[in-house]
Amino acid sequence: EKLSGSDLAVEFFCADTTLGALVLKHGFEEPKLILLQSLPESRLYTSTQIYQRIWQPILKHAQPGARIYFSPAGALHTAAIEYAPVSDSAIVSDLYEMHRLSSTRNISTPTQINSAGKAAVYGGIYYDTDVETMKSESSKYSLQHQPGENRSVCERMAGLHASYLEGTLKESKQVCQYLDSMKFQTQYLSERQANEESFKNLSGKHLHIIHIATHGFYLSGAASTPGEALINSGLLFSGCNNVSQVPGGIDDGILTASEISGLDLRGTRLAVLSACETGLGEITPDGVFGLQRGFKKAGVNTIIMSLWPVND
Repeated sequence: EKLSGSDLAVEFFCADTTLGALVLKHGFEEPKLILLQSLPESRLYTSTQIYQRIWQPILKHAQPGARIYFSPAGALHTAAIEYAPVSDSAIVSDLYEMHRLSSTRNISTPTQINSAGKAAVYGGIYYDTDVETMKSESSKYSLQHQPGENRSVCERMAGLHASYLEGTLKESKQVCQYLDSMKFQTQYLSERQANEESFKNLSGKHLHIIHIATHGFYLSGAASTPGEALINSGLLFSGCNNVSQVPGGIDDGILTASEISGLDLRGTRLAVLSACETGLGEITPDGVFGLQRGFKKAGVNTIIMSLWPVND
């Protein structure tokens, strides 16, 4: 009922080694089951393989220029399949109006618009902040700390040396200027103030936009369960280079997807994770257990992420 006459809803799925899609549009008495070839291993954006393997069997049911709602599954979470080449001169999103969803059920779920216009922006973070300053900044927030919550990841990152990202200072200030021009109430956190506690303090504040320009991490091959995968990906905040010296009672600057998943970010329309490889994670039939899963579980509506290392 929510689809217009030419809209297509595509729910991808993985079953063992099988990749498929359930396709629904007006006029179908039931969803059509389409079995697909696997995602190509190389040349994702320089050949037409994705289009031929994934989209061509599905788009036979779509009119040119139609709106396509799709929910990826498995490895499809790690590829921008809506930007796959169709020819030397066009990509899929040139020919169709593509909408990526966490689930096609979202088509029929009313979207609550947050008109408050609140935003939080992070950038120019000091990763070498000393422990005494971390204690002082932590004392500004009343948060309950879970001892040993990140113990495994902290042990693996004990020798961490995150370099200062000068470009993120310029980026975050420009984002703030733009948001200010759009009459947003913008909270800007930088240098020593951009600590892990400040981010956790956003929980329940129903911000419209969160923009984070920092280092991201993903510890591959370390997870055997979804819970472990959520612990092995995250973002770095003030003082993270001193993780091995941080006493109990304050956060260490290493914010994991597991911690994010426990926050209340409902009402956040957009989270921009301007950091390296923020879109990666352990691939399972239920999706990718990484940062994106953490933000989705927290209630964020739309996420912009990176699948590659990003130069500052």
